Amino acid sequence: MNKNIEPVIICPRCNGKLSLQKNELACLKCKHSYKIINNIPVFLDRLSYDEGSEESFRDRLKKNTKFFRVFKKIHSIIGPPDSNYFKKVYVKDNKVDFPLKEIIRENELILNIGSSSKKIYPNAINLDIGLFENVDVVADGKNLPFKDNSFDLVLIESVLEHVDEPERVIKESYRVLKSKGRIYISIPFVFVFHGSPNDFNRYTLNGLKKRLEIAGFKVKKFGIISGPSSTMSQMLRYYLATLFSFNNDFLFSFFLNVFGWITFPIKYFDIILNKYKKAHLMASIIYAIGEK
Repeated sequence: MNKNIEPVIICPRCNGKLSLQKNELACLKCKHSYKIINNIPVFLDRLSYDEGSEESFRDRLKKNTKFFRVFKKIHSIIGPPDSNYFKKVYVKDNKVDFPLKEIIRENELILNIGSSSKKIYPNAINLDIGLFENVDVVADGKNLPFKDNSFDLVLIESVLEHVDEPERVIKESYRVLKSKGRIYISIPFVFVFHGSPNDFNRYTLNGLKKRLEIAGFKVKKFGIISGPSSTMSQMLRYYLATLFSFNNDFLFSFFLNVFGWITFPIKYFDIILNKYKKAHLMASIIYAIGEK
């Protein structure tokens, strides 16, 4: 179990103290117990494991290591680049979104909500709703199993669109953050449907800022991650793939790759357009940073 978990973990049902026992955590207050699977505490009675998601597909492929390697090789050759332009920076040899460079600080405890299989932040607890690779805690972001005032930074990167009640996740993040703790949220604005397992929300910059303020945060910074060129690049590949698919799933997937290769260079116009004051009107992905 991640060494950072035990000092801050509590029962999400009653906020009681948890006792570490063999293969489970037992609440001393309400007597409820939670499984520990592969050294990962699981606070969900039913794991949400989307069979159609990228994470699930990758995990199933890994059961056949040889096939997984062949699949990765083929996809790396024929798969088109991402339709979104991301400006990345390095923080301790980790490639992250550029706004994070100023808020990730050494020796601070980070909670990464909706981490999936990524493990790119030092001193972080990765939380997700499935037993994916590199996940430290399986729990619901709407009911976090952590004490008040536990974390210095909460990261929610392209996650809230998949949550049916995103305001609850933001409110819970406020609760577990220390005074002056920061929250970083990125979320799509103009973006295609991408259920993994579901897709519920989109926010404007004003909408994202307002949600943070309602939860009690002071908004310190906000802006664009991927701009209007990324939006056009993505929309064109999906529109043309749909147009030429003739309602056939195989043809749709085929043309999504074909037109992905044709349209992806459009995204690089964001290097210029992201600096324009009207770029937010059709930005692909936005962000905001709040302080408790």
